[in-house]
Amino acid sequence: MPLVENEIEAELSYAFLHAVASRVGCSCSITNRHVDGMGVDAILHVDDEFGDAPVCRFSVDVQLKATVKSLPHRNGSYSYSLKKPHYDKLRRVKIENAYILIVLQLPRDSSQWLKCSKTALTMKKCAHWVSLYGAPESTNDTEQTIYLPDSNLVTPDALRELLSRFAWRERIPYVV
Repeated sequence: MPLVENEIEAELSYAFLHAVASRVGCSCSITNRHVDGMGVDAILHVDDEFGDAPVCRFSVDVQLKATVKSLPHRNGSYSYSLKKPHYDKLRRVKIENAYILIVLQLPRDSSQWLKCSKTALTMKKCAHWVSLYGAPESTNDTEQTIYLPDSNLVTPDALRELLSRFAWRERIPYVV
């Protein structure tokens, strides 16, 4: 039985992360359903020197989301609705590994998601990351709106900079 649209979106989010992580030189593993139940879809394994940073070997837990919905954009951020249990897992502060959310935005037209030719493999749209570390408790019952800053575009250079911050043991707090 073929994958349904939202499963394809999810697979493309994994492919996107793998491509960017590979370009940066770190490995990316997909978690199993037990770890997925903990809110972790993928783990970045980093073994690299970041100048004088105190840590050169560490992992980053990643929750991946993908959407074809046009996300509202205001004041330099995209709004994204996250189910409350996922929000609560992502906002925890008693964690060892850094933990981020990456949201891949895809075009509405699925024929535009991925193009392959002799000269290029192109995935349309983009992804943004956010750390919800220390975010306030939600008063909502089912969902919480979070904000993905324009400046948190997922690119190889941006991911390398983010990994450098984690190598310095920086915890990146959520800022609305």
